[in-house]
Formats: sequence, C-alpha cells, structure tokens
Amino acid sequence: MATAPDNADKRAGKRLDVSIPSRLRHGGFDQADVRICNLSFRGFRAECGEELTPGEFVSIDLPQFGLVRARVAWCHSGRMGGMFLKPMDVRRCL
Repeated sequence: MATAPDNADKRAGKRLDVSIPSRLRHGGFDQADVRICNLSFRGFRAECGEELTPGEFVSIDLPQFGLVRARVAWCHSGRMGGMFLKPMDVRRCL
C-alpha cells in the first residue's frame, strides 16, 4: 500500500472541492462505492474502502461524462488519488 505523497496538497492545478457519490470499477469487473472529494483538470481524490494498487487502471463514473479511465496515483487509509488518462474540464461535473 502506498501513501499519499508529502507534497500532495502543494501540486499545481486548481482543485474543485466536491462531494459526489460515485462508482469505481477496478480489477476487471470489481466495483466499489466511492465519494469523490475533489477534482482537477488531471485527476481526483476520493474516499474509497478498497485497497487499490498505485499504477492500477480504474474507471470512475463522473456526472456529465460517464465512465472515465484513470490510473491510481496513491491509496492510503480509505482515501485514494487518481490521474485521468486524458485531462478534462471537470467543471462540467458541477
């Protein structure tokens, strides 16, 4: 299990604080309920009860977009961060 990077809160890019219930698909057909806590042009942070592996590919259900592919950046203590495979205008989710 990887920890969140020490500089996770100092990364560039504006983050939108949100509270969006969603579904995360991982490991083929496995699904997990998650709560998206913030979104940015390049990724997201979510509360997730699953232990995910950094580097693992997932799909997250975003409002106005549907399933979006991402890669797990970190996972620790019920939280995880993901990077979208393609940057996106997440303001459409609001």
